Amino acid sequence: MSEFEKKIIMLFEMALTNQQKIISLLEGRQGPDMDDPANWLNTQQTLKILPVCVRTLFTLRKDPDLLWRKRGRFYQYFKPSLFIIRDKHIK
Repeated sequence: MSEFEKKIIMLFEMALTNQQKIISLLEGRQGPDMDDPANWLNTQQTLKILPVCVRTLFTLRKDPDLLWRKRGRFYQYFKPSLFIIRDKHIK
């Protein structure tokens, strides 16, 4: 993969993260600070909150209530949105 392609992918990831922030602001869901690194969990930490497998977690990313972002080759999940998903899908 060329440097140009890597930069384009990085820009799209940043745009997605910003889009998710804007949507949550418009919907009035913004409570905790989204820029605080303590509010973002990696996949393993997320699986401790949501008792699902990794594949199911990837499927749950289609749900608009789950805020996530990709940093490099790792995914991060917004901690408060995990509890919304847990209450919504897992009973």
